[in-house]
Amino acid sequence: MYSTAGPQMLKFFPRFCFRVGYDVFLGNLRGLVSREHMDKNLSSSKYWKYSVNEHGTKDMPAIIEEIHKIKTSELGSSQNLIGEEMEDQNDDIKNSEIQTSEEDVTKNQPYKLCAVCHSLGGAVMLMYVVTSRIAQKPHRLSRLVLLSPAGFHEDSNVVFSLVEKIILFVGPVLAPLVPGLYIPTRFFRMLLNKLARDFHNYPALGGLVQTLMG
Repeated sequence: MYSTAGPQMLKFFPRFCFRVGYDVFLGNLRGLVSREHMDKNLSSSKYWKYSVNEHGTKDMPAIIEEIHKIKTSELGSSQNLIGEEMEDQNDDIKNSEIQTSEEDVTKNQPYKLCAVCHSLGGAVMLMYVVTSRIAQKPHRLSRLVLLSPAGFHEDSNVVFSLVEKIILFVGPVLAPLVPGLYIPTRFFRMLLNKLARDFHNYPALGGLVQTLMG
C-alpha cells in the first residue's frame, strides 16, 4: 500500500481507520533495494533470491506474529501467547477438531485482527492463511478483505502473452547476471517518477496507455 502526503492524506484509508479509533499496522514486504542491510558483504544474487513464496511463508507470518505480540503486551495478556498450546496437541487429532481449535484461538484473542490487502498483498495473505491451516497453526485473523488479489490470468491480451513468452525464454539466462531490477541513477529514478505522475495527473495519457495495453 502506498501512502501520500498533502491534502490526499486525509482520504488515505489507514489514516481514516486510525482517526476513528482503530490500531493500524502497515505491512512492508521485501522487494526494494536495501541501503542499510545488516550484512554488508551480502551478494546481489543471495539478496534477491526469493519469490512470492517467501512473502507468504516467511514475511507475512513474521508481520502477523509481531502484531500479535504487540497487542497481547498492550492488553496485559499472560506471558504465554495465545495459541502456543496448539503446537503441543497430539498429531492424531482429527481435522474437524483442529479447525474448531483454530477458531477458538481466534475467538479467545483479546483483540480482533482484520487484514485489508490489495493485489500482491492479497495473494500473499491467501498463501499465509492456507499454509497456516496446513501447519495447524492459528492465523489470528478475524476477517480478511481482498482487493483485486494477484493471481494467474488466462485471459491476458496478446502483448502480455508475448512478454510472458519472452521472459520465460530469457529469464534463466539473465537471472545470474541481473538478480534484481534496480534503477541505478537519480536521473532515471526521477524520470520514471515523472512518468508515473503524468499517468496519474493526465487522464487522457493514462487512458491511452490503458487502451494500448488493455
